[in-house]
Amino acid sequence: LETVYQLDLPDTRDELVDTALMLMRETADRLLLSPTAIDRERGVILSEKRSRDSPQFRALVARLNFLYPEGRIGKRLPIGTQQVIENAPRERFLDLYQGWYRPDNALLVVVGDLDPAVVEARIRDKFGDWRRPAAPIGQPELGRVAPPALAAGYFQDPSIPTIISFGPQRPAVLRADTAAERRTALVRDLGFLMLSRRFDTLTRQPGTVLINGGAAYDDAFDFAEGPSVSVVSKAENWQAALAVGEQELRRARQHGFSDAELKEQLSNLQTAYRNAAEGAATRRNRALAGELVSNFDGRAVFTTPGDELRLFEAAAAGVTRAEVEAAFRAAWGEDPPRIFMSSSAVLEKPEEQILAAYAASRAVAVAAPAATQDAEFAYARPGTAAQVVARGEAADLGIVTA
Repeated sequence: LETVYQLDLPDTRDELVDTALMLMRETADRLLLSPTAIDRERGVILSEKRSRDSPQFRALVARLNFLYPEGRIGKRLPIGTQQVIENAPRERFLDLYQGWYRPDNALLVVVGDLDPAVVEARIRDKFGDWRRPAAPIGQPELGRVAPPALAAGYFQDPSIPTIISFGPQRPAVLRADTAAERRTALVRDLGFLMLSRRFDTLTRQPGTVLINGGAAYDDAFDFAEGPSVSVVSKAENWQAALAVGEQELRRARQHGFSDAELKEQLSNLQTAYRNAAEGAATRRNRALAGELVSNFDGRAVFTTPGDELRLFEAAAAGVTRAEVEAAFRAAWGEDPPRIFMSSSAVLEKPEEQILAAYAASRAVAVAAPAATQDAEFAYARPGTAAQVVARGEAADLGIVTA
């Protein structure tokens, strides 16, 4: 998680830049946090908390607590509890502010038409005496990831869509951001992209039960990581949608992918990287600043779109289908999934019913997918030119019709 303070300046006049840096420094360690100001903000925060309290938000909290029953992620969401918001004394705020807002926890980013050496000197002038406190606050303990187990969770509300996700969760492994690691992630993620493409195809077939579907490998706050499949359907189709998700995943794990599928995803990625590189000069300052902050928070190396294109092309050059399939199967492993469903459907015994539907799907054998071949672009050959049978002209408008 991160807290970001951002100022968008209309120009780069010296006095304006100096004012912006002064405001950032005041925010960093010079706020007074008076009791009156704190009490004035309590109502604002409670109003924000009420506005967030939607069925979708409650479904998210339920899912986090189900996925991480021995963790604190779902129990320590940033907005806080009503009890703390209403009653926390000024001393608690000061403890957090003075122990957490410190230079070794912070990143200052300046993006714009400025001389870097001049800006650096101004930053040193404003922030040079900012010191780490004697009693810094350490990183909070997030608990632990529960041991692998087949389990089902459920959240019901009449106003939410039916979404089912499943996959194992494991303790996160922090990895250095290197070219080799990016290649490893690419090889792994290609399998998830191909499976997501299959789900996308299924959603467009006549009579499908899927509204949407996809697969991904994600991490949660450097605490947990793992693969997942998600499917969206109408409430009455939840068992069938779960079966499609489970069987398509199993089909991919058992039978793998095709060369054509791999070629398509590599081509899509190359196009995206190439477009980003070609448009690098048009990036907005706000987006650049946000990317730098995001990289810092995620311990990633900031790379330009041109560098990312070159890294991708170097990594993709030797990728094989067998390598991708092996990485995909390894990412899933053999741990049983945790299955979570949020839906408007009212189930009498939701956990039992979800697990029963999953078991019934697992009992169905899956065949290899139909062979996928490279398709010729439909407009590669324009065909025979048409013959003009009549011609007219509107001289006053400069228009010729044929």
